[in-house]
Amino acid sequence: MNLLRNDYISIKKKFLYFFNNILNKFNYNLFPNVNHFRIKNLINSIKIYNLGYELIRLGPEGDGGYLIPNVLSEIDTCFSPGVGKINGFENDIMKRNIKVFMADKTVEKPILLNDNYEFLKKNLGSYADEETITLDEWINNTKVNKGILIQMDIEGSEYEVINNLTEENLKKIKVMIVEFHHFDQVITKIGYKVIENVLKKILKHFDVAHIHPNNCCGNLKMNKTIIPSTLEITFLNKKLTLKKDKINDLPHKLDFKNIQEHDDIFLDKSWYS
Repeated sequence: MNLLRNDYISIKKKFLYFFNNILNKFNYNLFPNVNHFRIKNLINSIKIYNLGYELIRLGPEGDGGYLIPNVLSEIDTCFSPGVGKINGFENDIMKRNIKVFMADKTVEKPILLNDNYEFLKKNLGSYADEETITLDEWINNTKVNKGILIQMDIEGSEYEVINNLTEENLKKIKVMIVEFHHFDQVITKIGYKVIENVLKKILKHFDVAHIHPNNCCGNLKMNKTIIPSTLEITFLNKKLTLKKDKINDLPHKLDFKNIQEHDDIFLDKSWYS
């Protein structure tokens, strides 16, 4: 059912963008567009670098698996908001004696291999009530001895959650994996502003270790630049960065398609070279 829904969304977006590009030639549009050069500059700000560490994969060879720099010796706590049917990432983290904290209002509990975790039946948001918690409150109420890893897949709420996070707590995070949904909205003026603000806040304290386009929901092309609808980015705290060397090729050998039935998405060189 989800695959059918994702196919429908992808086709609908392609249809809208196709007609929007035609209208643009006559100085009309379905939605206010952002200049291509501004988008290129934004992409340039999140280029991937070799930060001096081997990349390892945590989670399955497909959806729910992510590449991170091998700095797990710096981490003892993992926050993983958004509980799906696939918990391979969290299982791999727990095998390394890292405690996992999970939160999701929409499920009863996660299915994990051992009990080195705590589950909170709440969603992450920019406010706190009986059903919602902020990332600040979650971090502040958790004992952390070494460092924090965050893996965030919360279906579009990542923008409000990160914007609401204090910089004091942001700087405590060693590695942050964020699945940015609706990233193709960067071509619209309001989408660009929301995405730009979040990335600027993160990039004050983090470098980009890896980028992987999730092929769940398609992509669009703007002046030959590929823009995925869903983009997974791994950030490393600048204090851990050892070097910043250019990456010459993508995808990484440990990257795999999220959805096997869908065409893969390959980023052009503007993302990494």
